[in-house]
Amino acid sequence: MKSNFIFLAIIVFAGIFVLNCTSGSTSSGRGGQTDDDTSPGYLNDDVADDDIADDDSGVNDDDSAGNDDDAADDDIADDDTGDDDTGDDDTSDDDTGDDDEDYSVAFDGTTGYAISGTNLSPSLGNAWTVEGWFYFETYPMIGQATVIDTTDDPNFLGFNFEYDSGSKDDRVGGHFDFSYIYAVGMGWGVSTTDLPTAGTWFHFAGVYSEGAGNGTICMYIDGTQKACITKPDLFLQGDFPVYFGRNAYTSSKFFHGRVNEVRISNVARYTSNFTVPSDPFNPDANTVALYHFDEGTGTVTLDDTTNNNDLTLNGGCSWELVLD
Repeated sequence: MKSNFIFLAIIVFAGIFVLNCTSGSTSSGRGGQTDDDTSPGYLNDDVADDDIADDDSGVNDDDSAGNDDDAADDDIADDDTGDDDTGDDDTSDDDTGDDDEDYSVAFDGTTGYAISGTNLSPSLGNAWTVEGWFYFETYPMIGQATVIDTTDDPNFLGFNFEYDSGSKDDRVGGHFDFSYIYAVGMGWGVSTTDLPTAGTWFHFAGVYSEGAGNGTICMYIDGTQKACITKPDLFLQGDFPVYFGRNAYTSSKFFHGRVNEVRISNVARYTSNFTVPSDPFNPDANTVALYHFDEGTGTVTLDDTTNNNDLTLNGGCSWELVLD
């Protein structure tokens, strides 16, 4: 009887050991695919909903005499681990879409940048939106950091989103600038000093539209309009590639941070405050370029449209994996 008790204790101890040795949730520092408010909204995984506490794997219907009733009665089919029944596995209930590996591209702030292999096509026209998830590791103490830019030589036509550390006109201190160049050497834009905290993900959207002979440009952070201005100077479309991580023309103003899920559209997606998208973007008829940054390896990130505006990574770039 004593030997049977020792044998049973060893089995129980081994079971506990196995349960405690399963891999836990980790993060690459980006917030992670957990219920963490610092991560992009569409990355929040439902780990808390996985019913791990309801796991019946330790329960079986074997009687004390060692007679196994029926394998089907061992609660294996009712195992709630991961909220999918092993014996009745349904892919649609397995949160497979939430559990896929997700990556972002990180730029080192010194040499890293990405560029589209060709000019953006089709042209943006007289209404457009650039949006995505961005993350500043730090805000530079001096100078600028360009996040996304199309104002390349020789046309200098396009849009630019960057951080500026210093004074400019009446904008004192660190601020975001979103501007567009409508003719060679001519342009205007909007600015905000209401910045997200460094080390957190935020959603940015820059929107341009035209009407009644005027052009309007607006900046949104996490769905809230931060600045908007209307002027009679209309956008003059040029042909240009898109850059991430540095100024396009001067090859400077390097960005130290990460990007993910960026969409460029030839329509004004937002005209007022909006709820930040909770799912990855899908291409539609107005999508000019869409970058998920999910390759996780290599030096190319693909445009998820048929327009082939793929990006090539250069210099100090790395793939940042977000783990469950």
